Amino acid sequence: GFSNHPLLRYLSILFKFFGYNSLPYNILSLITFFLLSLFVYFFVKDVFNFKNQDSLFVGLLSAAGYFGIGTYTTDTFSGIVGGFGIIFELLTIIFFNRLIKKISFRYLIFFILTYLIAIAYFKDRNYALFGLLIMLMIFRERKILKFFVLSALTISPLFLFLGRIID
Repeated sequence: GFSNHPLLRYLSILFKFFGYNSLPYNILSLITFFLLSLFVYFFVKDVFNFKNQDSLFVGLLSAAGYFGIGTYTTDTFSGIVGGFGIIFELLTIIFFNRLIKKISFRYLIFFILTYLIAIAYFKDRNYALFGLLIMLMIFRERKILKFFVLSALTISPLFLFLGRIID
């Protein structure tokens, strides 16, 4: 459950300051939904090359969808943790997509960082991330050597965190 979630110790700082007052938690939840919608916008724009208006519509749709409204009204903590899990998943896919298009040290570092954060702290939301990255690569990449190098990059962090995921 959430009692052992790694983010709990950071969110406990809010509890020390605000106790059972729900307002700060709800504000953090709204900020999370705003960020999630923003990153959905960037994801759709970057990965699928949508126009600004179309990307904005998809971002707003995600904010109004099951995650935005449903989670906010039922469980604020779940919304915060789940929201940041999806944000890191989207960032990982965005940087991986850019890495496929152009090998760059900057994209490589950002991809590895967001990927490690996603699978280490948000494993419940990102258990299928490895498969999504491989599918994206299959659809985008035609060079076999680049395919194998990027495959190794996506699978190696899984071995590092395999023990944590099984727990």
